[in-house]
Amino acid sequence: MSKKTISTEEKIKAAAIEVFTQKGYEATTTRDITDVAGLKNLASLHYYFKSKDQLFDVVIEHTMGNFSQLMDQILNNPTLELHQKIRKFVPAYIDFIMANPFLPMFILSEGEKNPQKMDYLMNDKQMLPSLSHQIQA
Repeated sequence: MSKKTISTEEKIKAAAIEVFTQKGYEATTTRDITDVAGLKNLASLHYYFKSKDQLFDVVIEHTMGNFSQLMDQILNNPTLELHQKIRKFVPAYIDFIMANPFLPMFILSEGEKNPQKMDYLMNDKQMLPSLSHQIQA
């Protein structure tokens, strides 16, 4: 049985997702991330990511990207009727939140503290066009 080797960059991303979503941007230090990633020094983190801010952007894109993909796959599916979308989305959403329990609070907290940074993620009016048309109909 072969083990999949995780790159240092992936370890840093995974650690950053864990720490940022649990502690938030302000309370997280790069040392926290390197500790969770199992790195011996900060230079390793800075080799892959220039700053805490850049790493935070990667975390936001990853976490929101996963959620947006879930929403898009179900809610923008033109072959499903509205009631089918709701029936599929609710359990998928619950599973997603169970797998990412800190994400809702993280999004709310960071959105309140830094609305400009989060605005571009939350303000896409065309994100769910199929769902919007069905609701209007």
